[in-house]
Amino acid sequence: MTLEITSIINSICFKHPELASIILSEINLAETDSSIYLNDDGEYKFGRFIEIDDMAEVKFFLGIDRLLDEGLLFEIDWKSDLADVEYCINLMFKLNNIEDVSVEIPEDWDEELSERSFADINENLLNNTPYQILLIDIDSDSYVFGIELNTLK
Repeated sequence: MTLEITSIINSICFKHPELASIILSEINLAETDSSIYLNDDGEYKFGRFIEIDDMAEVKFFLGIDRLLDEGLLFEIDWKSDLADVEYCINLMFKLNNIEDVSVEIPEDWDEELSERSFADINENLLNNTPYQILLIDIDSDSYVFGIELNTLK
């Protein structure tokens, strides 16, 4: 299993270590049991076009898609706006039982959604909290992100 997906799972599941263990076990089993990630038609279960012959890619996306299913990651289209990001972030805080933190993106942030938007949220809106947004590159035109503890604070 790639270190990257293991690190992502453990980081995103900081409030759910038992779930992290379950997902990591599923990923390990994927090497010997393709029913974990393939449907009856032999296609990837999560409706994503991936190279199913590349086990590292299967494991990476299996981890990402399981975290998406649990609501610990969100994936939004590149055309989404900052209001969508704000909604997703606040929902993730709620799903993680973090009631004392929320984000409100100022109306004067009229920029198009970009990687910089997520950095701005971390630097300007979450800077006084123990949390930050982790943006995950899935080599797509969408943004996948979740909440993690900011270990640098």
